[in-house]
Amino acid sequence: MENGYNRLKAEALSEGIRRYSVRLLIPYSSKSSVDFLALMKPNSEFEMPGGRVRNGETLDDAAVREADEETGLGVRVKDYLGFRDLSAKDGALVREFYILATPYSEGNGIKGAVSIDSREHLDYEWISLNNLHRYRMNPLEKRLARSVLQYRNAG
Repeated sequence: MENGYNRLKAEALSEGIRRYSVRLLIPYSSKSSVDFLALMKPNSEFEMPGGRVRNGETLDDAAVREADEETGLGVRVKDYLGFRDLSAKDGALVREFYILATPYSEGNGIKGAVSIDSREHLDYEWISLNNLHRYRMNPLEKRLARSVLQYRNAG
């Protein structure tokens, strides 16, 4: 994905966008289902882990760093899923890139290895497709999760 990052950044720059963030879809497959990790914000809405891309940082580097900072998980970047543009509190446009990442962990297993930063999030959930409708979450994140998880369940 590193080479693609330059193209994505050039496209955003040509549209006047100079700030970037990443959101990670982190799925986990068990014998019974494929779930994905979501973090609960103080307003009880859930979101995919992620955050701002720092100056000089690639999307891959930002994804790996944000996964570690927000969840304690190590991840490997697998694929680019798309983007959305949004306005920051100061009015600046931000391009938010969605990335599929595979988790790995030493020891406790993936689900037991999650450790959230309580300054940003209250809790976390591994959400299955069957229960996705029960969670308050950005509609784009729900659609991406549903699409990727349905594909993985079929495969």
